[in-house]
Amino acid sequence: MHVLNKGKNHFFLYSGGLDSSYGLLKLLIRNEITDPLNILFFDYGQKAALYEWKAVQKVYAFLNKNLDSNILKQPHRFDLRSDLFSWTKSVSFTGMDHTPRNNDFSVTEIENRNMVLFSVLYSYILSLVNRQNIHQCEMIIYTGLRNKELPDASDSFFYYINEAMREYHKKYSFHVEYLVDKTPNEILNELKNNTLGLSSTQTLEFLKSVSSCYRPIDGKPCYTCPKCKEVDSIIKFVTNKGKF
Repeated sequence: MHVLNKGKNHFFLYSGGLDSSYGLLKLLIRNEITDPLNILFFDYGQKAALYEWKAVQKVYAFLNKNLDSNILKQPHRFDLRSDLFSWTKSVSFTGMDHTPRNNDFSVTEIENRNMVLFSVLYSYILSLVNRQNIHQCEMIIYTGLRNKELPDASDSFFYYINEAMREYHKKYSFHVEYLVDKTPNEILNELKNNTLGLSSTQTLEFLKSVSSCYRPIDGKPCYTCPKCKEVDSIIKFVTNKGKF
């Protein structure tokens, strides 16, 4: 169980993927947070849960080692595998372009899943508030991707969820902030061009830590899907160049 501060409390909803890993990296590089940052991972039975959870732990280890950050808390895994999401195993999922992916997309793309996950998170935080008898505090919840194509990752979604929580809990300040508004290719290009100030060794370690595979097998990347090939091309570029 997390221990809340009477001041600011920071929570990061983390999938271990490229978008959220990049967002977490930038958040720490900005060095704007001095309070503990709680990392939360949701396992709702998605096919890539094991692969994603391993990535969360690898990136956490990478950040602790390379950024010397003392604010990161040990990642916490929420197990939501129940009837709530068990039906997703039989659904044929589609990508952003609505092209069937034969049920092999790494992150189960449930319509509006963020609404459910945010609801679970809010309930959890409020239970902490009640248990720990905290009368007033500020909650800042970070999430990786903002995407206007997705109804629960758009500007309006974050605006209304913030307003709803402020209206309902006037003595607690809730704020959701997205950290990424770039495409995966733009993120990879930033890493390739070293805009974040990482060494080539650090970039390689970071890329090998994140979960970016569309079709992970037994918790490991397939090395054959388009995303694996994209990441591999950046790794080869950095390796061959030796340094930036």
